[in-house]
Amino acid sequence: METNYLKFLPAPKKNFRIKGLLVIALFITFSACEKNENDDPVVEIDDKLDLLNDLSAVWNLESGYSEFFHSTVKEFRWLDNVCENAVDGNGNPLPQEFDDKTVFSKAYNYTNALSVYNQLLTTTMNDPFDTLVNFTIPKNEYEDAYTKSNITVNYSYDLTIKKNGEYKVSVIYNHFEPDYPLYYNDEIEMQYGQSFSGTSEYVGNWYLSDNDFGLNQGIRFEGFPLIVVHILPVYDLTDITDIRFEFNYVSGIDFTTEDMLFEIENLTDTAMTLSFSENKNSYSQIANQEFEAYFNNFQVDCQGVFTEVTVKNKNQYLSFKSDGIDAED
Repeated sequence: METNYLKFLPAPKKNFRIKGLLVIALFITFSACEKNENDDPVVEIDDKLDLLNDLSAVWNLESGYSEFFHSTVKEFRWLDNVCENAVDGNGNPLPQEFDDKTVFSKAYNYTNALSVYNQLLTTTMNDPFDTLVNFTIPKNEYEDAYTKSNITVNYSYDLTIKKNGEYKVSVIYNHFEPDYPLYYNDEIEMQYGQSFSGTSEYVGNWYLSDNDFGLNQGIRFEGFPLIVVHILPVYDLTDITDIRFEFNYVSGIDFTTEDMLFEIENLTDTAMTLSFSENKNSYSQIANQEFEAYFNNFQVDCQGVFTEVTVKNKNQYLSFKSDGIDAED
């Protein structure tokens, strides 16, 4: 009898093939949906247009602050402790070890009508050298000379952002300094008092900057203006062996311009918050300061190490308000 081999062959796995095709189809469909949500260029263009529409306005600075911090640490150490009490070939003591730190900070606090400036200097140096008068100044006198609080400047700051990539800053400021020394002659006493005021406009370009702040958008301004208050001290130099600080005063107000990259922390059609932070540190060390010295009549080779560490921080936080009207209108 002839055997029918066909009935012993395995039947085609139609169900598995259909299921496999179904899984692939679902995967393709899901991937297509996911791409439509996140990578659709039309969506990105719409988001960009919305961003431009919100940015395009006249923004008035309502609150915020600008902070600047600068610290310098200088240190000198001998590698051998014997050198602390050694002398040179002429019997003079070697340079003494020291560890000095000077901190200088400046802060501007803004409201919609005022800028309040505070300046603080602290140092561990006993006798700092002031390049202004080319004299060594006692520590406390030097700290007082460069510290001044609550300098109030009437201040209006408007930032206009346009869709074409241009921006304009309009600034109005006014401050009266009662301690500003005026010229005098032999017949009258010194007169004091000076007003600083002005209206200035700064024009530049701005750009959106992606991928600088993670999820938040960045905006870069070319030549962004920032207020600068200048302080000058007055010393009594009658006796150069006993120099005393008398008073300090606002000697001028102007603006510096910098290229600034801000993070847009908040943006609606009537509110915008920009922030900026920058930290710079530097370190240097010189280890070849060698001296031929003597200790208890024995010659010793003394090597000193000088180290300097500098830290500079800048922080800006600016909160603006707008009436929601497009700057192009």
